[in-house]
Amino acid sequence: MSQDWKIGDTILDLYQVTGFLGAGGMGRVYKVRHQGWNVDLAMKIPRPETVAAAGGVEGFEREAETWVNLGLHSHIVSCYYVRRVDTTPVVFAEYLAGGSLHDWIDSRQLYARISTVFKTPLQHLLSVAIQSAWGLHYAHEQGLVHQDIKPANLLLTSDGIVKITDFGIATTNTMAEMLTNIPGQVSTIKNPTLKVSGSGAMTPAYCSPEQANREVLTRRSDLWSWALSVLEMFIGDCTWPYGIGAGQVLENYLYEGAIDPQLPQMPMQVAELLQQCFQYNPDERPRDLLTVAQNLQSIYQQEAGESYPFPEPKAVDNAADSLNNRAVSLFDLGKQEEALQVWEQALQLQPHHLEATYNRGLILWRSAVIDDADLLRVLEEARQSSSADWRGNYLLALVHLERGDCEAAIKTLESIHVTGIEQEEIQSLCKKARQRSPQSRRLLQTFSGHLW
Repeated sequence: MSQDWKIGDTILDLYQVTGFLGAGGMGRVYKVRHQGWNVDLAMKIPRPETVAAAGGVEGFEREAETWVNLGLHSHIVSCYYVRRVDTTPVVFAEYLAGGSLHDWIDSRQLYARISTVFKTPLQHLLSVAIQSAWGLHYAHEQGLVHQDIKPANLLLTSDGIVKITDFGIATTNTMAEMLTNIPGQVSTIKNPTLKVSGSGAMTPAYCSPEQANREVLTRRSDLWSWALSVLEMFIGDCTWPYGIGAGQVLENYLYEGAIDPQLPQMPMQVAELLQQCFQYNPDERPRDLLTVAQNLQSIYQQEAGESYPFPEPKAVDNAADSLNNRAVSLFDLGKQEEALQVWEQALQLQPHHLEATYNRGLILWRSAVIDDADLLRVLEEARQSSSADWRGNYLLALVHLERGDCEAAIKTLESIHVTGIEQEEIQSLCKKARQRSPQSRRLLQTFSGHLW
């Protein structure tokens, strides 16, 4: 398989390469356009030695599945699936345009962000800490320890939403250098991820004492690495070689200040919280990241004079969403029967789930198991149970358009009243319906909608 795709190349007649996002310890990452879903994805191609370190292709795929199985969460990058391109296992994940926290720190973009929501750089830094703590706590509650938390694995959207990436696959990264390397030795990759026997994956600059000592890891190991990432936001750079010296790094910062005097000063309450996170004995650290996030919300209120503006995401609300996403991924991999079973599971949890109802019905209709009247009936029932959700009418319009009833599609779309990106999407579909209207005939498929 080519390891050097070029912009414009099409892979598997489905993914169009639209950009190169970079290379690191794991391998190369490309931005691709999924031509069936009409969405951008991050395509991660591992190095051969990365695959070998995981025990081969099947071992790598199992590791990647731990990320896939995390499901949906507002502060975790979604991993849709891993599939083979030729003989190489390739990971397809959510694409975020904003870059990593490492990039934002390095470019100073992190400290220049002022908005109607966050009126000072300090408020923004605290928000990054809170959101990343929420995401990491969710993963821990699913029984997964990340093992490689660092600013490079904290991605941000263009509007400042934080999402954690590289779950599971981080544990397969190969050893670029050992923790016992001679200080000062130069690596071609800044802060590379290592695979160390008995301690999983880690990056020396962010490793916990447990990782350095090859001990069994718990969520409190991630807590240590997370706290170092927060400390780096206030210092302005990673100025230390090994994470096990975090306590001394914090003391030096409190005595000397940031490397850039223009950066926000760390509130003493944050310093005290980080000191708790840097206790050498894991049992003496905070119990979990949710407790830490709650403390940070209190600090935010003290510093900003108002409550933190965003609520904690509730994972229980998106179980059906996660199953729907999983089913769409299975269908994309050619596993239609498995996909239908997963959609059934989603509908058992939430009988009128809009996307699961639409996707399952669309596949059954295209397979001639049901007719268009059946699909419209079940989708209308789902729409009525979610009357405030514009997507119900939008999905009905997609069905009308595919069955050749452009007049009904246009009428349904014109009944939707939204603003922003959603309005642009509706206007685009309405334009397609009007263009097809003169040639449309009832019950003739002239349009093939994509899954949701």
